[in-house]
Amino acid sequence: MDLYEKSQLIKLTSLGLSGKYEKFISIKNIVPVTYSDYRASCKRTISDLPDEIDWEMIYFNPIFKEFYVFDK
Repeated sequence: MDLYEKSQLIKLTSLGLSGKYEKFISIKNIVPVTYSDYRASCKRTISDLPDEIDWEMIYFNPIFKEFYVFDK
Protein backbone atom coordinates (compact mmCIF):
# COMPACT_ATOMS: atom_id res chain seq x y z
CA MET A 1 0.00 0.00 0.00
CA ASP A 2 1.33 3.41 -0.96
CA LEU A 3 -0.11 6.81 0.00
CA TYR A 4 -0.10 9.72 -2.44
CA GLU A 5 -0.83 12.69 -0.18
CA LYS A 6 -1.12 15.40 -2.83
CA SER A 7 -3.71 13.51 -4.87
CA GLN A 8 -5.37 11.93 -1.78
CA LEU A 9 -5.06 8.43 -3.26
CA ILE A 10 -3.94 5.06 -1.95
CA LYS A 11 -2.39 2.49 -4.25
CA LEU A 12 -3.31 -1.04 -3.18
CA THR A 13 -1.67 -4.17 -4.49
CA SER A 14 -4.33 -6.86 -4.36
CA LEU A 15 -4.46 -10.56 -5.01
CA GLY A 16 -7.19 -11.80 -7.32
CA LEU A 17 -7.98 -15.03 -9.11
CA SER A 18 -5.79 -14.01 -12.06
CA GLY A 19 -2.87 -12.84 -9.91
CA LYS A 20 -1.70 -9.56 -8.43
CA TYR A 21 -3.06 -6.22 -9.61
CA GLU A 22 -2.85 -2.58 -8.51
CA LYS A 23 -5.78 -0.34 -7.73
CA PHE A 24 -5.96 3.38 -6.90
CA ILE A 25 -8.61 4.46 -4.39
CA SER A 26 -9.53 7.88 -3.01
CA ILE A 27 -8.91 8.25 0.72
CA LYS A 28 -12.32 9.91 1.06
CA ASN A 29 -14.04 6.68 -0.03
CA ILE A 30 -12.53 4.40 2.62
CA VAL A 31 -14.35 3.78 5.90
CA PRO A 32 -12.92 1.70 8.77
CA VAL A 33 -15.23 -1.14 9.86
CA THR A 34 -15.18 -3.76 12.58
CA TYR A 35 -14.67 -7.46 12.05
CA SER A 36 -18.30 -7.98 13.06
CA ASP A 37 -19.46 -5.70 10.23
CA TYR A 38 -17.22 -7.50 7.77
CA ARG A 39 -18.42 -10.91 8.88
CA ALA A 40 -22.10 -9.90 8.77
CA SER A 41 -21.81 -8.66 5.20
CA CYS A 42 -20.04 -11.72 3.78
CA LYS A 43 -22.20 -14.06 1.73
CA ARG A 44 -20.13 -17.09 2.63
CA THR A 45 -19.60 -18.45 6.12
CA ILE A 46 -16.50 -17.21 7.92
CA SER A 47 -15.69 -19.27 10.98
CA ASP A 48 -12.79 -17.22 12.35
CA LEU A 49 -10.44 -14.51 11.27
CA PRO A 50 -7.09 -16.03 10.28
CA ASP A 51 -4.07 -15.14 12.42
CA GLU A 52 -2.49 -13.27 9.49
CA ILE A 53 -5.32 -10.71 9.31
CA ASP A 54 -5.03 -7.45 11.26
CA TRP A 55 -8.31 -6.80 13.13
CA GLU A 56 -7.63 -3.05 13.08
CA MET A 57 -7.11 -2.90 9.30
CA ILE A 58 -10.50 -3.74 7.81
CA TYR A 59 -11.98 -1.05 5.57
CA PHE A 60 -15.04 -0.64 3.35
CA ASN A 61 -15.42 1.35 0.14
CA PRO A 62 -19.13 2.22 -0.29
CA ILE A 63 -18.59 3.45 -3.87
CA PHE A 64 -17.31 0.07 -5.14
CA LYS A 65 -18.97 -1.98 -2.34
CA GLU A 66 -15.63 -3.64 -1.54
CA PHE A 67 -13.90 -4.60 1.67
CA TYR A 68 -10.15 -4.21 2.07
CA VAL A 69 -8.61 -6.61 4.60
CA PHE A 70 -4.92 -6.27 5.42
CA ASP A 71 -2.44 -8.70 6.90
CA LYS A 72 -0.21 -7.97 9.89
